[in-house]
Amino acid sequence: MAGEAVKRRVTVDDVAAHAGVSQATVSQVLNGSRPVSEATRARVQASIQELGYRPNQIARALRGQKSRTVAIIVPSFVQEFYPWMALGVSEVLRPEGYQVALYYTDGVRATETQVARVVAERVTDGAIVFGSPLHKADARIFAEFGITVVNGGLSAGDAADYDTVRVAQEEAFSGLVQLLGERYDGLIAHIAGPPGHDTAPVREAGFRAGLAAFGTPEADVVVAAATAYSWEAGRAAAAGLLDSGRRPRLLVCANDLLAIGAMAAARERGLRVPGDLAVTGYDNIVAAGMAVPPLTTVEPFAEEQGRACARLLLERMSGGYDGPPRHLVLSTEVIERESA
Repeated sequence: MAGEAVKRRVTVDDVAAHAGVSQATVSQVLNGSRPVSEATRARVQASIQELGYRPNQIARALRGQKSRTVAIIVPSFVQEFYPWMALGVSEVLRPEGYQVALYYTDGVRATETQVARVVAERVTDGAIVFGSPLHKADARIFAEFGITVVNGGLSAGDAADYDTVRVAQEEAFSGLVQLLGERYDGLIAHIAGPPGHDTAPVREAGFRAGLAAFGTPEADVVVAAATAYSWEAGRAAAAGLLDSGRRPRLLVCANDLLAIGAMAAARERGLRVPGDLAVTGYDNIVAAGMAVPPLTTVEPFAEEQGRACARLLLERMSGGYDGPPRHLVLSTEVIERESA
């Protein structure tokens, strides 16, 4: 009635907090998807009754059905990395009878939740969320609908109560700086990823760690943040560095598009790469090998990341594994070409 406060709907998160268990455990009690001890089951059921929780009726109706479909959720279709990652997922899942559906969020928080709800309501068996940490609200949606989740493309600090896969990005940049730094006398600079992007601080931290191990004073550290992971942003950021009066001898870029844009800025100023300015990237996109000169970069093995995520997901969905969360860390490889 008008004038009366609307009572907030009790969620799985509320029940989990009240019972002192994880959201996944509440989902398991509701769905009967995995064994739960009698003591834990009784505690969760008591919390459900006390709080007046009513499970989502759509989720209840869909319980037990299988669609043989897995969702891949990524922040972008533009970056070449994500299609290769999706290909790796497909290589593992399609022979097992699964189809994959690709969704992108453009890195917008509201869109992430919208996509999570769409995926849940379409009777999806599993989801691979790649490129950013899975938000707690979205994790609740997947848990309520009994959707198995793997989170990929994370940084070292991302902890979760579901399976994760990350690549050693920070270690890759640190090793790259230590490998190449001793070859060049002069300033070493970094074009960082755009502020707010999950990978930007991780890669910058690796760059700084490499300089510290190399013995470079903090006063000699120069970092310019790009506005986007794009050729145009790399060209603009490099132009600022090259025109600043402190021209670097080695420029370590947060991805390949930034590096290729940086080389364009160098050519516009009559500088030779690598004779006057050595440049490196990250991702080993196809264009890296076609750049002039070919770009030295880091290979993160996008397809293997996708395959690793898919294997973890498949083992969960098939019942082959129901143990504690697994957190895989994959290695990288420096691809040395002519730019550095």
